[in-house]
Amino acid sequence: MNQIWMPKVAGIMDIVSGSFNLLYMLTVWPLFFRIFYKFPAYDNAATFNFVQSFMGIFMIVGAVIAITASTLAIIGGIYAMRRKRWRLALAGAIGALFGLLSPLGIAAIIFTALSRKEFE
Repeated sequence: MNQIWMPKVAGIMDIVSGSFNLLYMLTVWPLFFRIFYKFPAYDNAATFNFVQSFMGIFMIVGAVIAITASTLAIIGGIYAMRRKRWRLALAGAIGALFGLLSPLGIAAIIFTALSRKEFE
């Protein structure tokens, strides 16, 4: 069978997007969290504690989801480059869509979907 270039390119895009997003979530995001969590926005202590707690939980849940999607993108990129497990490679491309480099994720989804016959 003639091998085409799309799975390899999609895998590289997944790995780049997932790695960039994972690096961002592990370095920059905690700084934003710390700045926001310590910022005294309100004079009323009860209101401040509620808003601070709600936003802290929201930011932590968002970080966990982003880290999970980034890890899935990296794993899916590896499988796409090896041309194994098409569904996992497609899930990785979808995980790359949720990162900071969304255009790479969109292109990876298209390339992975078009090269389905190349996978085992």
